[in-house]
Amino acid sequence: MPLEWSVLIRAIAVPASVLKGPVTAQVNRNETVIKLLQNFDLDPYHPPEEFQGVYAYALVEYGVGKPEPMLELLRREEFRQIFFDAFNNNSFQ
Repeated sequence: MPLEWSVLIRAIAVPASVLKGPVTAQVNRNETVIKLLQNFDLDPYHPPEEFQGVYAYALVEYGVGKPEPMLELLRREEFRQIFFDAFNNNSFQ
């Protein structure tokens, strides 16, 4: 089943809006990230190997706690394409 990016972006943005302060944000982020990864069938301990899964994993892992405009940027096709190109060129190592 293809991942609906708007659902994932909203799932990240809603918990991010309730985080307060650096300590609370860090604690809530861990719980929230793990729960979101599990909800999207992404194993929080072993990221997937294919691009779609890696990108979805990255959105959850690094999107929690970020402002919605940042998440909207990640949602744009040209931004996803940059990640895709880097993934295919093994540029992340």
